[in-house]
Amino acid sequence: MSSPKVLLKQAQEALQKGGADKAEKFLKQALEADPAFGEARYELGGALIQLGRLDEAAVELEVVAVQAPDNLAVWLRLGDLRFSQTRLDKAIDCYRKVLALDPAIVSAHNNLGNALLTLGQEEAAAASYREAAKLAPERPEPWNNLGVALLGLEDFAGAAEAFGKAANLRPDFAAAWANLAAALGQMGRVQEAEATARRAVELAPQLPEAHNTLGNILAGCNKRLEARESYGRATALRPTYAEAHVNLGRLAMEEGDRQLAMRHYRHALSHRPDSAAAHDALGVALAAEGQTDEAIRHHEQAIARNPRLADAYVNLGNALTATARLYEARKAYRTAISLAPADVVAQQNHLMCLCYDETVDEESLYREHRRFGDYQEKRITPLPLPARPKALPSPLRLGFVSPDFRRHSVAYFLEPLLAGLDPARVRVFLYADVPNPDEVTERLKGHAHAWCDLQGLSDEQAARRVRQDNIDILIDLAGHTAGNRMGLFVLAPAPIQATWLGYPATTGLSRIGWRLTDAIADPEGKADELHTEKLVRLNGFLCYRPDEAAPEPAPPPALANGFITFGSFNALAKLSERDLGLMARLLKTVPQSRLLLKARPLADAGVKARLIERMTHHGIDPDRVELLGRTADSSGHLALYSRIDIALDPVHYNGTATTAEALWMGVPVVTLQGQRHAARVGASILTRAGLPHLIAKDEEAYVALAAQLASDLPALAIARQTQRQKISASPFLDAKAFAQDFTQAMEKIWEASAPSLPPQKTSRPSAPDAKA
Repeated sequence: MSSPKVLLKQAQEALQKGGADKAEKFLKQALEADPAFGEARYELGGALIQLGRLDEAAVELEVVAVQAPDNLAVWLRLGDLRFSQTRLDKAIDCYRKVLALDPAIVSAHNNLGNALLTLGQEEAAAASYREAAKLAPERPEPWNNLGVALLGLEDFAGAAEAFGKAANLRPDFAAAWANLAAALGQMGRVQEAEATARRAVELAPQLPEAHNTLGNILAGCNKRLEARESYGRATALRPTYAEAHVNLGRLAMEEGDRQLAMRHYRHALSHRPDSAAAHDALGVALAAEGQTDEAIRHHEQAIARNPRLADAYVNLGNALTATARLYEARKAYRTAISLAPADVVAQQNHLMCLCYDETVDEESLYREHRRFGDYQEKRITPLPLPARPKALPSPLRLGFVSPDFRRHSVAYFLEPLLAGLDPARVRVFLYADVPNPDEVTERLKGHAHAWCDLQGLSDEQAARRVRQDNIDILIDLAGHTAGNRMGLFVLAPAPIQATWLGYPATTGLSRIGWRLTDAIADPEGKADELHTEKLVRLNGFLCYRPDEAAPEPAPPPALANGFITFGSFNALAKLSERDLGLMARLLKTVPQSRLLLKARPLADAGVKARLIERMTHHGIDPDRVELLGRTADSSGHLALYSRIDIALDPVHYNGTATTAEALWMGVPVVTLQGQRHAARVGASILTRAGLPHLIAKDEEAYVALAAQLASDLPALAIARQTQRQKISASPFLDAKAFAQDFTQAMEKIWEASAPSLPPQKTSRPSAPDAKA
């Protein structure tokens, strides 16, 4: 037999020729002859790595490490092996042993950074990459890796600087150019970002990541067609590219094609079952389809794969909120906020969840909103105060900001206002953040002097547009609901800012000076103390435009059924334990009566089962309950009102559009006038609609009123025939009077904001303005 050294040499020659199996034989023979031959065991570890037998390789290398703890090479190879096995803690230990022996090993710093970054420890990873870059400033890889870590820390300027150094050190480094484009895009430098991404694509047209990055930038600019093409090229180059499939799915979601989105997400998961982003995105799509329990499972899987993914906790919170699991939802939102303190969406969704929660008192709700406002206003410096005229402008330029200029509950109350405004007194500017415009969008455009699409614009860019338009009063219509532009209002681009319609509580921002309401929804006194805004009380803060698809009211179903059906089509999150208790009392009071509830999440069998369990706890017989999920269109939804005799308004968080549509369909709505805005909207609507007899002052009156209505079928039948006509003639549908009241309120706000100015008017020429 040859000597161990000769066998080692033969093994090394075999390894150079790719013969790892032959090398293994030589090395094992060498170790049989000399078990303490550390160099042979080290090479055996390398051969086993080439053969894919990683666990065996790790055993051999660990033996060498014990025999020669000062051997840098073995610790480095063992660290790389452990990294490839995703045993990251062990890999980190190995790299740190290398650096303890020699702090100048660049690859150890770089690879330590890789392991830390994979674990989500961006700050520690950035520190390791900085050391690598400091030791080898001429090498582009550490700079590129540093940029990746800084992107994760949302230090976009630092990331751009690091990527720029990598790209300049190696001008053909396409990945660095693509990463630089991503950082520039995050900084709002979209033109530079797009040009940089296109350079990356030109350098490496076969690099899927470059096409994917270009797609992200184009999508952020609302260039969806081009974005789809870029993502398509990325997936064509690499069909297993999960991230690009997720991005294609997100485009489909934005365009309202949830089925296509889910196909992309599932395709991504078929290749990358460990993709937290794909699980999370699929959960969002499933929740939108009403498959809430499955959505929750996918969000939980996303979190299991990446416990630091704040978005997954936000989306989990959204799905839990939709199913009325508010305690768990709040916990998820708090976790998201702890992981990403600057995540505005997490904070706002938490605020929305608090509005639903009947265990949260008014003072606590106010404090949480105030905390949000303080945080945002400390972070963001407002624009310099704009110059303002010395007298009331004529016409007054009003800007309305919303993501809901489409078929949405907000539009039912906004459109009559816009239709009724006098263009001689008011000029309307609509700032739209609408991902999927529809026929309602087109109608609203027709009421605007100028239309500005905010899609793809940053808050700063949007603020510059508002300032350019010389808006006198800028009005938020979304509050903290989805798609809002609170960041725009924090920048304070208009001299006067107000909020109206879209949210049931204070915004918490001192830079929004006014909130439009009425004396029923917000009586004078305590309500004024629980808002950062000054409350302006209209005669009524809502005016309704019925859906043109609404069918004629049907007779009350009790005439054919022989029993009364109570119902509610409100969001499930509004259905509190107090509501269930009242429903139980009502069903007990009205023999043989039934209950019909409709909400999107009730399409899910698990959600239904939990609601039935809650109802049973309150003594409600499940056989007297019918639960329905969403319907395909508004006409089908409205037609379902033919199946209920009396609608029950949730007592903690009243309906708004649901109350209005029920009344339009001839169904009486019983409401309980509570203590805060969200619990008094029903009373405001019913008063405006000329139906104050449907307002109860306490729980006993609520049950008694609903039972009394149930006992008089002839009266219910008459209401079905006459209620639509009655509310048509009421202030609730009087667009002209409402617009007059609204305009006077705007003029009073303008004058109150400058009390030293005389109440004279300054005319403005109309010629310079044009439709945007």
